[in-house]
Order: sequence, then C-alpha cells, then structure tokens
Amino acid sequence: MLASCGPRATSEPSTPASPEPQAVVKAPAPAPVAAASIVPADPAEQVGFEPSALAFGRCRQDDAEEGPFVVGSAVESWGEGEALWVMTNAGGLVRAAAGKSFEYCGPGIAQTSAASSSEGEETCVKAVTLVTEAPLRCDEPLGNGAAKPYTVDPGPPLDFVFAFHRRYTPPTPVRMSFAVRVHAVCQDPAKDFDEPGAMIPVADPPAPIDAQSEKQIAGLGKQRWRAVRVDFDKNEANEAPLHVLHAVEHGRKLKAARWSVLREQADGPATELAAKADRSWPDSFLLRDHQCGLPFSLPLPALAFTLGQKLHWVTVEDAKAKIVARVWEVGESLRRVTVLPVALSSPKW
Repeated sequence: MLASCGPRATSEPSTPASPEPQAVVKAPAPAPVAAASIVPADPAEQVGFEPSALAFGRCRQDDAEEGPFVVGSAVESWGEGEALWVMTNAGGLVRAAAGKSFEYCGPGIAQTSAASSSEGEETCVKAVTLVTEAPLRCDEPLGNGAAKPYTVDPGPPLDFVFAFHRRYTPPTPVRMSFAVRVHAVCQDPAKDFDEPGAMIPVADPPAPIDAQSEKQIAGLGKQRWRAVRVDFDKNEANEAPLHVLHAVEHGRKLKAARWSVLREQADGPATELAAKADRSWPDSFLLRDHQCGLPFSLPLPALAFTLGQKLHWVTVEDAKAKIVARVWEVGESLRRVTVLPVALSSPKW
C-alpha cells in the first residue's frame, strides 16, 4: 500500500450495466486550469524528443481538487513554474507549468543500482503537480464488459498523465478509443461459492476478430480472458485496429497470465505483434478473485504518439505493488524502447 506521504488513485464502486462492449474514452471533470500568465512561453531553443524524457503520473490525487501530478527522473530538476508539455490519451497535448512539489513514497518505485536495495523497500521521490492552461481530459477505467455487475472495481485504470519539458519538440499524439469484451465466470454475491448456481458464466457477444484469431481466442477454452479493441484516430494515424488480449487459465495458484497484441487484417488471419518473450506476465491470483478471475496485472496502452513517422505506445502494468510504464515502437512487431525509471505505487496491493 502507498505510504501517507504520497497520493493514491481511488476506485469508485461499480454499478450494474449492460454487458455490451463499452467504449470508455470519456471527459471527466477537468483538472484545475491556470491563468495564461502562469504558464510560461515555449523556450527559444528546442531539441528532439526522446521517450526517456517522459514523466508520468495520475490525473487525480486522493482529493480530486488537488489535480494531476507526475514523477520521473526529469522531475528532480524541475522548479515551480517550469515550462512543460502535458499529454493524455483523451486530451492530447496541453501546455502547462510545474506546480508545487511534494514527496511521493511507495515500495520499490525508483530503480536503483544499490546492491542492498530490495524490490519491496520503501522509496520516496520528488513529485510535481501540474497546472495546465487548458482543461486536462483523462480516460475513465476500462470497464469489465459483461462481468461489470459482479466485479469490485470498474476495470483497469487509464487515468494516466505524461509530462516532459518544453525544451523538447513534442511528438504527435494519436488518440485511441477502447472497447472491452470479457469471457469469465463470476460468483453470485448472494451465494457462497460452493452453493449450486453460485458460479455464473458471463461473456460478451463475439466479434469479427474472433474468427481471425482462432489460435488466440477460440483455443482458450475454459480460460478467463479480456479482449480490448484499440482504434486509432484516423486523422492522426492511418493504423488498423489493434487488439490486446489478456488470458489466464482458471486456477488460484497460477501467478502468470498471457498477453497478446493482434493487428486486425481486412482479409486473412490477424497477426501477432508481441514477441514470444513478451507474452507471459506476472499476475496476481488474489486480485483476480475480485475480478471474476480476469487477469489483473498485464500491460494496457495508456498513450500513443508518432515519433519519426513511427507509432509508439506507452503501456502501464500493475504488478508487485507498483505501476510501471513501458514505451514500445509499434511496427510489424512490438519493440521495447524503454521503461520509465520511476513507477507509481499501486493502491490495489
């Protein structure tokens, strides 16, 4: 759990809803907006953007009025009023200034070369609040499809914000929209797990991609899976839809789940972009218990942008009490670019 010195993302209770696939890019209440005079002008000299320059954080702290914040290696040198770009999937690029700084703490959130360091050791880093010149729009949680009435949380969060200094020429953001489908077995909350009829199969309607991905979906059998269709704004990137698949066999002792990223084809089978080495990820069976057995910790895309005419993804994964952001180049396959060196503390563990 996150120490008291840092902010935590909060979960809202889910409410019954239709089991239809749900698009989840929405515009929540905007973050505080600065007067134009507070946000400084762009620096006179700029250099090319590098993904390693990104800092990331959440759109909201415990108190929604406190607004967004970020952590990262670059943040250490930012003073109040620093000229920043802020980027979210829902809102694109927004000019901003660095606001107040504070100490943000959590287990193992900063990479360290110290031989004596431990993955679970409490670490504190500098965090900076963000003051934007226009309302900041962030995505709502992904949702749980047909399993929504039976799950504790509203699905994996997507309310992440990214920032970098305006000395960098910004990449071109590419807005994504999401639709989720699930195949799971949920427990009736009114019954004990061993009562007759306590376990309820739930599934969203099939989609055309199922026929294209026979090996990935049709072969899953009794596994629990979440399929996320990712569509790209055609005005920003001429990309075919991608499909992120999280799948896990039923079993409390399993500590890993499968991740696939499929590119939809106009004709013929979908193509797998994830390398074999990237398809197995640690997952928490304890947290799956609260999500109808659906995988919990696997990567999801939270940001997309083009850099050097190439599409890039920033994925987030929630594992081992922290939220890690990874940058990928999306081409004929997924290529790892970098891992952001400072993570967020996860409120779920």
